Amino acid sequence: MRGEYLLLLLLSLGSVAALDRVAGLGVLRQGRRLAVALGPVAIAILLWDLLGVERWGWSSNPDVLLGPYGLAGRIPLEEFLFPIVVGVCALVLWELTGKRLGEIADRKGGAAGARPGHGRPAARAGE
Repeated sequence: MRGEYLLLLLLSLGSVAALDRVAGLGVLRQGRRLAVALGPVAIAILLWDLLGVERWGWSSNPDVLLGPYGLAGRIPLEEFLFPIVVGVCALVLWELTGKRLGEIADRKGGAAGARPGHGRPAARAGE
């Protein structure tokens, strides 16, 4: 189906955006931090894709792509979005996991098992 890849990316992003909102994580409200965290990785992945296209003849299935290409017609739109979407999904799930582990540790009455920054504050050396 034409545009299937983009549709799957948008569904993935939409589902974690809903999860971020319902769980009260606020990951998607931190645009600058997201850009700093995901920007360099996205650039590296795009350069890798470009190298693969140029050197090893990588290609994408045009039947599932929407159509627009960038970088002189070498990389499809969906490949530009892929590292951002996967990175956002990973960060939201990471924060949700940390939040839940902190809540579990709080219910057990201690900081054992809680990650620093989530749940109870980490104890300092000598305390």
